[in-house]
Amino acid sequence: MIKHLKKKYLGLSVLGLATILTVCTVLLVNTQRTPNESVAISDQKMNIQETVELAKLSKPGGGQIQSLTVNTAEEATLVLQKYFNLTGFSLIQDEREVATASYVTEDNSMRVWVGNNKKIIGINDMKAFKESKNSNEIQKEQWISIDQSKEKAIQLAQPFLDVSVQEVQITTTQYPHNDSLIEFEIVPSSEGNLTSGGRFLVTLDRSTGAIMNINLFLS
Repeated sequence: MIKHLKKKYLGLSVLGLATILTVCTVLLVNTQRTPNESVAISDQKMNIQETVELAKLSKPGGGQIQSLTVNTAEEATLVLQKYFNLTGFSLIQDEREVATASYVTEDNSMRVWVGNNKKIIGINDMKAFKESKNSNEIQKEQWISIDQSKEKAIQLAQPFLDVSVQEVQITTTQYPHNDSLIEFEIVPSSEGNLTSGGRFLVTLDRSTGAIMNINLFLS
């Protein structure tokens, strides 16, 4: 019995060590790449594909983070129209008890989350999510490309990045359950090293070009 337990724990220790080494290897590869290199990471179990790369901005960050500060549903509606080109609706105060303030459309197809500092921290377009389920009806040659999707995500993030930011690290994630779904995580960087300034998460539907989800974690 004791020998059996020893073998069991030894096996778990070896497995844990292998996992740690794998994670460290991925982190080491990520931190050592140059601005012109990209690293592809694939999760074989989930069939999730990730690509990490560095990109130079066509123009420095816009420094407009204060523009995300809203106090009313009307102000939130204007921010979405001006900076995210989301139009054709009006937001109202969500009366439900939630951890953070939020504004929604009357049909609950659009939701905007606001943090304790009154800044917008999340945008969810439920209508776009529902429409993406029918994306297979659109021929793939009509989809916007990954590069076009990436450029769109960068354009959404650029106004809110610090004026000193001229380069970003972009992690592109594609999911097997919906191959038109693509997610970009944008983080400020300098000469390949990540810097402070938070991160910007954008989910797009390549079949329609619609923005489905935006999360802002900007300091």
